[in-house]
Amino acid sequence: MSKAKELLLECKIKLGIKTDYKLAQALEIHTARVSSYMSEKEQPDTYTAVRMALILGRDPAEIIAEIEMGKEKNEKRREFWRNFLQHVQQQAKLFMLALICTATLCGVIPTKTGTRFFRA
Repeated sequence: MSKAKELLLECKIKLGIKTDYKLAQALEIHTARVSSYMSEKEQPDTYTAVRMALILGRDPAEIIAEIEMGKEKNEKRREFWRNFLQHVQQQAKLFMLALICTATLCGVIPTKTGTRFFRA
């Protein structure tokens, strides 16, 4: 199964839908296009990749890289996408670490009723 098809199925699960018709509506593309992606005759274009990323709450660059890596026949280019994907994932980790450190330093403490700010 292609990475693109896996991502499309993940979108269906995330949205709680079962049909390609509903997925096409969510992605704002034609049902025939979704059908073509699911049968692996075509790979999603950049627009569809970004729409999937938004549904999945992921970085669009990561989704694009995963799709490109999966469809690339040239090993050198596939390696490029693999390295690019690792770079994107590393940047996301660094961003989350910075966010956690900033929240800790600013004294932002999550609670059941929301976020409370305080100074010690």
